[in-house]
Amino acid sequence: MKLEGKSIVVTGASAGMGQAVVTLFAQEGANVIAVARRKERLDALAEALKEEPGKVIPYVGDVSDPAACVMIGDTQHDAEVAAAIGAKCVLYTGGHQSRALLEAACPHVIDDLALLPDLLESL
Repeated sequence: MKLEGKSIVVTGASAGMGQAVVTLFAQEGANVIAVARRKERLDALAEALKEEPGKVIPYVGDVSDPAACVMIGDTQHDAEVAAAIGAKCVLYTGGHQSRALLEAACPHVIDDLALLPDLLESL
């Protein structure tokens, strides 16, 4: 299994190429967060793939609206990309850049990923 232990986000996962990618990655052992607007199709996909080595986690969302998206990263460049596409940003200090550099680029900087769910709720 080439992707065992990898975590991958696939958008447009409920049909077409997105669905095919989710299927392939689950067969290769990846943990796949499958994102699409249609909950019933996502749930059906997760059910159909439940015996595969990888895990499919359905997530209902619409990434066509950048203002509804949050870029999570660990570099100043990640903050620049978020700003360029109009998305909110959260930076994590576990990477190779200092907290000071991250804070200069983004107002939301965390030291512990466990803080992420509460922060995301507030954004």
